[in-house]
Amino acid sequence: MIDEKILKDIKKLLDKAENPLFFFDDDCDGTCAYLILRRYKGFGYGVPVKGKPELNMEFYNKIGEFNPDLIFVLDKPKIAQEFVDKINVPIIWIDHHPVQNNKGIKIYCNPLLYDINDNRSTTFWAHEIIKKDMWIAMIGCVADYHIPYFVNEFTKEYPDLFPINIKNPGEALYETNIGKLVKILSFNLKGKTSEVRKSLNCLININDPYDILNGSNKEGIFILDRYEKGNLIYIDLYKKAIINNKDKNFLIFTYPDNGFATSSELATELQYRCPDKYVIVGRVKEDNVTLSIRCNKRPVRDILLKSVEGLNAYGGGHLHACGAGVPKENLEIFIKRFKELALKDIKA
Repeated sequence: MIDEKILKDIKKLLDKAENPLFFFDDDCDGTCAYLILRRYKGFGYGVPVKGKPELNMEFYNKIGEFNPDLIFVLDKPKIAQEFVDKINVPIIWIDHHPVQNNKGIKIYCNPLLYDINDNRSTTFWAHEIIKKDMWIAMIGCVADYHIPYFVNEFTKEYPDLFPINIKNPGEALYETNIGKLVKILSFNLKGKTSEVRKSLNCLININDPYDILNGSNKEGIFILDRYEKGNLIYIDLYKKAIINNKDKNFLIFTYPDNGFATSSELATELQYRCPDKYVIVGRVKEDNVTLSIRCNKRPVRDILLKSVEGLNAYGGGHLHACGAGVPKENLEIFIKRFKELALKDIKA
């Protein structure tokens, strides 16, 4: 458990900041953490970090552009040391991926520093710092396959969003209205940067989850419309993926880039629907393939890291949910390696 003093110190720094800048992972967890902090503060700039898991020098120009006096890094597994060294502004890094050893971080807030089995989401810790916007916190936690301790309080306030009998994170994600909100938010983080920016601005201004579900104001209508367009693409890809569900141990599906990167959401749902399989979903863009890998019953991170060795590839993430990038020419080798290692794990 992260020390309460650390959480209070983060809040004090946020309260004092006159121009905070938020770098956040562009998935549901990172975005919900950003929304909780940004909505509490009332101002500040948000920069979604897409692509590779590292916040690196590609984003250094944002420091000069926004001239912040405090920087938050949310739900990013790595920060380039060069990036930290060039910045003379305090950095607060809130994350739940494997622990890093960067120098120069003002506060590194990661539950794994205190308990190797505690990888509760970045959204969860943002909520623990601010104690507001419980509905946004529930979206981010459920998106990260975690049902938080405040679920009973949430259920009392929103019984139709999360029935009290739901105990399994997968069931929460695919059988409840809070799960639908996860999908709505996730799909609003995809597509053109200008459209994503509009969605984020709408989410900053929405105070009621029903405004989204019912499209009951202009912000809700915009978000719901973007979701419905994205969902048509998603349903088509899901149907194509599930056709490949013939192998006893693996479900592997790749699709060409269409401007709507949904590998993570596809992999997570396919794993829920096919709980006994290793699931690999890949988006092919030019000469590279971005992969999402899932397996609830067995860890996949070590298998992934061994499979990318020497392939000019990268990979990482949680024990049961990982991401990777592999050159298209090396994809077949990667899949062969992954299968061989996974089958050894099954037989062990």
